[in-house]
Amino acid sequence: QMEPTEEQENLANYLNELGAEVVIGSHPHVIEPAKVIKGKKQDTLVYYSLGNYTSAQDMDITMVGGMASFTLNYDPDTKKTSFTDTKFIPLITWFDVGYNAWKTYPIEDYNDFSKEWVQQFVQSVMQDCDGVEVVLE
Repeated sequence: QMEPTEEQENLANYLNELGAEVVIGSHPHVIEPAKVIKGKKQDTLVYYSLGNYTSAQDMDITMVGGMASFTLNYDPDTKKTSFTDTKFIPLITWFDVGYNAWKTYPIEDYNDFSKEWVQQFVQSVMQDCDGVEVVLE
C-alpha cells in the first residue's frame, strides 16, 4: 500500500516523542509519503517508505522508488536539530525483457515515454509531504 499504516504512524510519533531526528522506512516495495512531525523535544523528519532502490519486480508501482535528501543541522546551544533542503527524489528501475541488464535512474535522468506517468504517480502518493519537497524534474 502506498500510505503508512496506523502502526507506522504510531511508531513514527513514538520515535518523535523519544527525540528521534530522522526515520527512514523501507520494505513495502512501494513509496509512501514523507513529512515532518512537530514535537515537544524535537521535530522528526519521516520518510515512511522509499520503496525499492532497484529490484526485478515488474509491476509499475514497484519500479518507482525514492531517495531521501536533506541537510541535518545541529544547534549546540539548544541541542536541537533542524532540517533544510528536505527532498524526496524519485528513482525509476529499468530492466530489459530477460532481466539481463538493469539500471536505476533518478527522475531528472529518466527520459522514457512513461516519465509523465511516474511524475503523476509520485505526486499522487506524496501529495501532502509537509516540509518535504517532492522533486518531479
